[in-house]
Amino acid sequence: MKRRFYNRAALYLQEHFKKGTARTWIRNTLTSPRFADFIFLFDNNIYTVILAGVRIVGKNVIPDLDRDEVERLIHISEANSLTACLMLFVESDSSPLFPNGWNLIDAREYFLYDRARAIIPEELKNDEEVEMSPWECQDMATLIVRQSLKKAGTEVLRYQDTSMEDSQIVIRLKNGDIGAVFVRYSIYPDEDIKVPDNISSLKDNARKSHKAKRFFFAPVSFAPGEGKDRLIRSQELRVKFSGLKEITNA
Repeated sequence: MKRRFYNRAALYLQEHFKKGTARTWIRNTLTSPRFADFIFLFDNNIYTVILAGVRIVGKNVIPDLDRDEVERLIHISEANSLTACLMLFVESDSSPLFPNGWNLIDAREYFLYDRARAIIPEELKNDEEVEMSPWECQDMATLIVRQSLKKAGTEVLRYQDTSMEDSQIVIRLKNGDIGAVFVRYSIYPDEDIKVPDNISSLKDNARKSHKAKRFFFAPVSFAPGEGKDRLIRSQELRVKFSGLKEITNA
């Protein structure tokens, strides 16, 4: 059902992006596993979005929502200073349920549906410096590794930044073998990024889930920008990534 609304939702959000000073997609592909269908930055806030269809029966709005999925979105978002939203479309004609605005509502009020608080990113803008959360750092580290792989001509089959019990990136090597890449990050002054202690179980999971035959560790180090003592969302930072380290036989 999500795919039915996906392109429409992406175009709808893209139209509103024109109004922001700092705005960018963080995720606009249906990766798996994931906790949000869309993730985007608008000014200094990051919005996580779950798509769903609704049926209108008389005066009642009946959404096709998975309660566990919404609660997971809320939990991860609140733990990482992200704004959890729902974006609802009428199933009969794929029209936005709330056409006046962004068609976003506060996911914490999902049981209210048509009475939930509208989320208007322009109204939530402020000048507060927001420290990057663990999820943001992991997402950025995964992005840096993916970009490096793409530049090297390596095919990325899938990626995720949600579960630490699986590989973050699955690749196809030039000989056709499937590889699993485990991405971890550190923040200066801590630069010692170790291979996870549970690497054996991670490899086993990648063999079963992705038929991986080779395994790689990708350590990414971050340091705050000049004059800063922490990583600030949407501000300059320094990155160190020296490439993949094969750990197939480790």
